[in-house]
Amino acid sequence: MRKQRILFFCVATALVLIVSACSVNKKTAAIEHEQLLWHETREKPFGRFDYPKISKKEGLSLLKNKFNVKVPDMITQAETLMEKEVVTDEVKADDPEYTLYAEGDELRIQGYYPFSKENQLETVAMVEFTYLYTREEKDVRLRTQSFSIVKAGEKELFTKEKFHTLLEETAKIIDLPKTITDRSIENFEKKYAQLEDRPASQRVKVYSNDEEMTEKKRITQSIIAEFDPQKELKGVQAAIVDRTE
Repeated sequence: MRKQRILFFCVATALVLIVSACSVNKKTAAIEHEQLLWHETREKPFGRFDYPKISKKEGLSLLKNKFNVKVPDMITQAETLMEKEVVTDEVKADDPEYTLYAEGDELRIQGYYPFSKENQLETVAMVEFTYLYTREEKDVRLRTQSFSIVKAGEKELFTKEKFHTLLEETAKIIDLPKTITDRSIENFEKKYAQLEDRPASQRVKVYSNDEEMTEKKRITQSIIAEFDPQKELKGVQAAIVDRTE
């Protein structure tokens, strides 16, 4: 279980880094999906701190009371999705574990949510957020936000219907319009309808406006699907990156 957890953290972090490379800029006046953003003035960097293996309550308290940053709405939205789509009579939610660390201009928090079936790890979900401080502007922003769900076991994977629902629900979390969501899911399902057309042990884009919105300095949104070695659907991640000026 420990190896699975470490691997999951690395994968989720790598996925966020794929969609988040770049510079920190000033705010603009009118921004699409502005409710996803959080900017605030700040006088100094975060300092150096490391809080491994803490409770959710302690992690969120540190965000609010020690570092004076906003607790992302995505946490509540993700937990609602987990309760609705992951928890069943057989699959139980275990206590989440949070990790928080600060390194000068960056603050990162991760929330790890395990779900077990008959005392075996069955599904893992994770939320991850980074805050960046800009010294020149004395400004802090919620830079990246991501939410992931991955099947941990080898026997039970997502059905087509369940995965379709997860894609729809994660799209709502990143404020993707329904027309774009429906078209993206339809294209994804058509492209990978046949087993022979699917990649093994790879992650593919269901939707991403990263290239376009990076150039325009807007909010980027992405949904990534993951296939297991047998080319079955294993996981999904939704991410938001603030690239605004």
